Amino acid sequence: MKEKFLKDDVDWNDLNEGQTEIAEAAIEHPELTHREIGDMTDWSPSYVSTVHQDYLEEEYIPDKITPDNLTDDIYEIIVAGMEAMEEVDRVERHHDLDLNRGDAKEVDVAVWISQGGHDFLVIIECKFHSEPVEQDIPAAMAYYQENSAANQAIIISSSGFQSGAKSLAKEAEVDLYKLDELTQDVGKNQVMRFEGDLTSTFTEKEVIDMDVEPIEKDEEEGEEITINVTSRNELFDENKKPIRKNVHEKFLEISANKSPGTYTEEIDGVLIHEKGHFFHLNSITFKIERLDPVNIGFEFDAYEEYDLYMKDVLKEEEEGETDLDLISIEDAIRTFEEDVR
Repeated sequence: MKEKFLKDDVDWNDLNEGQTEIAEAAIEHPELTHREIGDMTDWSPSYVSTVHQDYLEEEYIPDKITPDNLTDDIYEIIVAGMEAMEEVDRVERHHDLDLNRGDAKEVDVAVWISQGGHDFLVIIECKFHSEPVEQDIPAAMAYYQENSAANQAIIISSSGFQSGAKSLAKEAEVDLYKLDELTQDVGKNQVMRFEGDLTSTFTEKEVIDMDVEPIEKDEEEGEEITINVTSRNELFDENKKPIRKNVHEKFLEISANKSPGTYTEEIDGVLIHEKGHFFHLNSITFKIERLDPVNIGFEFDAYEEYDLYMKDVLKEEEEGETDLDLISIEDAIRTFEEDVR
């Protein structure tokens, strides 16, 4: 599941007899804890930890990790890797979040979204537990957000949330997600497998115009700005918190299932950040044109491609059901090793 090895700048000749004994045991048995290695070598767990910190590195082997052998550490790594796969500026695991009183709190995952020269900080608490999360966790996350530079707080749990936790999180605007194993029961209401041949008629979508207006009264009236529909244009709610959706994704959402034609769709409660200012995104005007038919053969099995699913718990509470985000453990861990570690 993971392997340990000497750091690049360390040679075996640099280690004394005790350090060599610990390093050899750790490399041969990478799954053992520091205490177990200490019992094996007759050294204290604290000294084993020091040797690890000074001389050893470890790396998880993505294709050997399954939902059945997840641990707290791997769960956090998967979450960090998932976030790094999105359009974000930076992801850190075990980030020291400075609090207003002068102390700090270590958060499991921190994500920075850079937009218009500003950093928006999202803090994430990961709970790989056998029991649903209790209300003290969202209460704490709300406190950390209110007393720090964090703009958004998220809790991701493998076992869901108690009713009190959901009520408190909703009131405090803390987002709740469930991240757990993708099983046949979970996907029974989703299209998870399909194959066949068909002739499809596709459409082409194009944004014609977007109506925006400044939220500040002292903004210069009549100034015309240009906003390109790309993944870089993140969107925000009226409290200037990222909604984890960009302009392009919003356009795809409002244009879904539309017939060919020209449309203007009104949008409520959404802000866009451009050229150092926030603007209300009032509407998007777009056209849809039908393309020539295409013959397609396809085959897909989500249970073979993905291992985990994530869903928005509070959205499910409000709407009765919600879409599932599907996650490959291997892809998430490889992204973590490449972009986060």
